[in-house]
Formats: sequence, C-alpha cells, structure tokens
Amino acid sequence: MVLRVRDRQGNILYRHKPKRQTVVDQKVVEDLHRMLRLVVTHGTGRAAAQGWPSACAAGKTGTSDDYRDAWFAGYTPSLSCVVSPLATPL
Repeated sequence: MVLRVRDRQGNILYRHKPKRQTVVDQKVVEDLHRMLRLVVTHGTGRAAAQGWPSACAAGKTGTSDDYRDAWFAGYTPSLSCVVSPLATPL
C-alpha cells in the first residue's frame, strides 16, 4: 500500500487517508473472542496460554485427517502465531 508520495523537494503530493469501516458487528467479534479464549482456558489449547493472562490469550487447535498433524493458531494483544509439529513431511 502506498502511504504517501513525495516530489524531489520532499513535498507530499499524495497521502493515503484510511477510512475505517465496520465489517463485522462488535457483539459478534466479542462472542468469537470469548469462544477462542475458552480454548486456552478450558479446552485443548491450555498449554499454549502458559505465561499469559487468560483474558489476553485466545486461539484454536485442530488436527488433520487421521490425526497425522496437529496445529494451534493463537493470539494475544501483541502477538499472533500458528504452530504445527508437521508429523508428515511437506
């Protein structure tokens, strides 16, 4: 994304002006976050939340067919990640 364009003298010729747009209702986002938090506080992702306040960490676990691979996708206010031990080579 182009944030700004300057001429040779450094004058700004164009500045991107982002427009905020609600695409999902706030209540839906709050409900989804609450459900994903339960994964790390009461579900299969409990180990992933170690060292993080339970109100901050949230995520989702999953497995592939026949439980060959497993993964966890999670986030906190300052970090997001996906991990998988990949039992089968790529």
